[in-house]
Amino acid sequence: MGTGSMPLDVGLEIQRRRAELGAYNRWIVDELAPYVGRSVLDIGCGTGNLLEFFLDRDRVVGIDIGEEFVELAGKRFADRENLRVEVADITDPACVSLVGETFDTIICVNVLEHISNDSLALAHMNQLLDPGGRALLFVPALPLLHGSMDEVDGHYRRYTRRSLRSRMTEAGFTIEQSHYMNFPGMLAWFLDAKVLRRKFVPASHDGLFQRMVPRIAAVERRIRPPVGLSLVVVGRKAA
Repeated sequence: MGTGSMPLDVGLEIQRRRAELGAYNRWIVDELAPYVGRSVLDIGCGTGNLLEFFLDRDRVVGIDIGEEFVELAGKRFADRENLRVEVADITDPACVSLVGETFDTIICVNVLEHISNDSLALAHMNQLLDPGGRALLFVPALPLLHGSMDEVDGHYRRYTRRSLRSRMTEAGFTIEQSHYMNFPGMLAWFLDAKVLRRKFVPASHDGLFQRMVPRIAAVERRIRPPVGLSLVVVGRKAA
């Protein structure tokens, strides 16, 4: 799930860049944290950039279709007895039996857009949850912003709040929360991906964004923006 069908070197570069976005990763985790329980499944865990934030939970499992990513994540957290990572595809019906257990929380960050049959993926997530468990989704927002960097990253789509809520409802979830985030990021993404057609965000932009994240996050916690670069949706399985 971490890279879809993109070349391995591109996927590793994206994972490396995301690992360096500490403040941004922390912001994402802070948005999800109020809904995270004690047993966590991270779908599309990549090299483990978000797994490290949930190591205090009772049980954590990460899955990804990239064997190289799973190997790197496994080495990174080899000393953690409460965590395991394995190769699995959330759209494969065998994934449900392969994982072999259920969870009270599923985390899926910047992954669903890589999956051609996202409705099937959401249905399988529902099966992997305990009754009353939650799926926490973080996805790129607004189809209008789809550009060169989405193409390099293997995105099939960007979502609106309505489209993702609808898919989750069809998969059996009740929506508990949904909101856009990172309003200023839309402008930079439009410039880089739509106007300049870049493959990656320039390092200088990443550095500036990292410094701005605490202020942006503080404002958006008080006033949720009407639109944003990303979308958070929390769905709950029937108890």
